[in-house]
Amino acid sequence: VMSMQAGAYFHAQGCLARAQSKGVLTPLQENSVRASLYSQTSTSVNTDAGNSQRESRDTGDPNKTQDHFSSRCPGAHVETASRLLPLRARTTRNLRDVNHKRKLCIFYTSVAALLTIGGIALGIYLTLLFSRDGDDKHNGDEHLSKICSNALYPSGQPDIYCQCRYNGAITHILNSTKTNYDRLRLIANSTLQNEEGKAISATKPLILNKKILSGLQSLNQSACEPRNIALLNLAALNSTDLEHYGLIVLYLSMGAMILPHKWDHINRHNTCDWPGIICGSNDKYYEVKLPNWNLQGTIPAEVGLLNHLKGLDVTGNARLAGTIPTEIRVLTQLTYMKLGNCGLSGRIPIEFGSRGSIEDIVVEGNYFTGTIPTEIGQLKKLTTFLAKSNIFMGTLPTEFAKLSSLSQLDVLQNKLSGRIPSDLGTLTDLSKSFI
Repeated sequence: VMSMQAGAYFHAQGCLARAQSKGVLTPLQENSVRASLYSQTSTSVNTDAGNSQRESRDTGDPNKTQDHFSSRCPGAHVETASRLLPLRARTTRNLRDVNHKRKLCIFYTSVAALLTIGGIALGIYLTLLFSRDGDDKHNGDEHLSKICSNALYPSGQPDIYCQCRYNGAITHILNSTKTNYDRLRLIANSTLQNEEGKAISATKPLILNKKILSGLQSLNQSACEPRNIALLNLAALNSTDLEHYGLIVLYLSMGAMILPHKWDHINRHNTCDWPGIICGSNDKYYEVKLPNWNLQGTIPAEVGLLNHLKGLDVTGNARLAGTIPTEIRVLTQLTYMKLGNCGLSGRIPIEFGSRGSIEDIVVEGNYFTGTIPTEIGQLKKLTTFLAKSNIFMGTLPTEFAKLSSLSQLDVLQNKLSGRIPSDLGTLTDLSKSFI
């Protein structure tokens, strides 16, 4: 369209110039044609471009010459010229549109180029990343040994707990560890199936904890689950000490091993080196003291494996939830349980009453419900019972009057009702009581 418009415009200009050179137009006609070329508007132009390339012949007759010019150069006629387009304005507008489209083309081409370059860069990065991961996996134990010490176990097994911290899974297990792991599960299974308790002598302590052992057969060997970590740790040490196993489960279940850089080089076999464990002079009996450790988790049933546990103190760990395990009934050496200001709930186990060695029970600031067990009245050595700020209901057991050693009693801020046992007044050692 632009080409046709430009051709018509210049053809008309050529005709006008030739008419001027031959003198066939009067000055009035010339001015009229020139004005028409620049100021009049029209919708179409039909011009024979070939006519502009031929030269008109001068016949000598002015009228004939004028007619010949009119037929050869229609743009020279005033009425025809009046229909010419304002080509300059339209050409400028079209050139502007072409400019805009050219800029858009450059913009989209640039964007496409950038996206292509970005895609290539991303591909190279991902290739290098996967290649590096592959190299790490290929190097295996060599890479892991730089992070997780293999000096904690006699067999050279890379630290199991450390693998969970850094890898999220236990991926490097020595063949000797796997063999011992399977043997321990076989022993546990044999113990469960032996109804008369005539299993291997090393497993006799397990007989009282069938509930604990029943889940060992379904463990995933690579899972970072407390029981699996504990059993693998036992296998790496080539040990059958289930009290050691119970301690690891206890610590992991309560989140006591999440502190960074605190466990990487702890002797896994000697539990007396562990933070929070206080051992006696002969290292046989011990206490677990983890007050205000920001623990998060539960007290597991495996606490029943701690045959030499003298006391448990987890006071001030508000995110410690769950219930008190009934397995405490087998803890013959237990002298105190301090569980104050935690997030524990449920009922106080009546199994407390079967542990005549207990001296202190602190369960204040929790969410315990139900009634206060009357079995607590059987604890002849009990000196402290603090249970305020719970949701206990019912009455204060009259059996408390039999606790001759009781010196502190606090059951405020509960939903207790009824009368206070009158025989409490006969307790000569009771120095603080809040009822």
